[in-house]
Amino acid sequence: MNRLSLFLTGILLSSLPLRGQQLACSQVDSLLATKSPTQGTLFIFQTLSRLPRQPSCFYEKAIRLYQNRSDGGAIDSVERLCTLWETISPTPCPAKEAYLQFLADHFQSQTKDRFCRTAHELSEKCKEKKWSSRSLQLILLCPEFSCAELDTLLGNDSLNLQESKKNMSLLAQRGCTHTKSYTRLSLAVLEKEPNFNGLFYQAELFREQGNTKDAYHYYAKAEKMSASKEEQAFCYLGIAKTLELQKNWAGAKDFATMSSEADPKNPESFVFLAHLLQVGEKICAFHSQEEKCALYLLIAEAFEQAKRTTDAQAYRQKSNQENPLKGPDTSAKVLLGCFINKEVSIKKNENTVLRK
Repeated sequence: MNRLSLFLTGILLSSLPLRGQQLACSQVDSLLATKSPTQGTLFIFQTLSRLPRQPSCFYEKAIRLYQNRSDGGAIDSVERLCTLWETISPTPCPAKEAYLQFLADHFQSQTKDRFCRTAHELSEKCKEKKWSSRSLQLILLCPEFSCAELDTLLGNDSLNLQESKKNMSLLAQRGCTHTKSYTRLSLAVLEKEPNFNGLFYQAELFREQGNTKDAYHYYAKAEKMSASKEEQAFCYLGIAKTLELQKNWAGAKDFATMSSEADPKNPESFVFLAHLLQVGEKICAFHSQEEKCALYLLIAEAFEQAKRTTDAQAYRQKSNQENPLKGPDTSAKVLLGCFINKEVSIKKNENTVLRK
């Protein structure tokens, strides 16, 4: 028998200063206020040895006696208290939650296994009960739960704004931003507190998930809340990428162009424009040398705007190789159809492109 068991056995045999009915929470407060931590601990276990059916507040206050201790004996004592609390309660959930909270407050490497074991017990035994926000947040701290398991545990319960934000933060820390629960929480927060960063980030998530309809909607909402040309450009570029997923090449090019015009210093817009023009090379059936020359010049110019010198030089070289014009003063106008829909003026071995 360990020391704790011997100690408790001694208490069971000792006489008690209080007998009879359950103690009111106010009585517990008053009694504990007059005792030292050691005396308070003795009082708690003496009372429970004879009268275990105390109200929940009694067990909660008993556990608080150990809040400033993180040694193994304290953790064992709190576990014993919570086990006794479980046996006399109609549901184990409050006791499991209190024990999990205590372990979270003293979360160290030596309590990690015990913490996660308790978190799993709480999730299994209380899954049919209405989750408290505290239980959910404690369970989210256990690294052993997968994103799919957390998604199931969070369910569709409605939470207040602060609880939603807290759970979002915990899911993000776990790398679970692509779960349905994270999306639901994010949308609930944005409904009450719309802001550019949140709307834009949600649009990005929807696009990455292939949900182009909602992605477009949230990019558009974010654009309306943009406070600068730079933010506006990010939204236009997001819409361009969304339209690309829908194979709406013309729309993608238009919004990418709008993005580059809103913020000419952002190289990402020009890189994406070059990418779309490269797509055009594959799908637009440009066969003549004039068309290829003009297309490569446009791609080279986009890379130049993005300060991608190596790529720009490579496409200017390809343009020169396709250039069919003879003589240094010759020029021609080439209409690139398909989704590009642009007239390009080319000159023999000219390093610039004139567009109309």
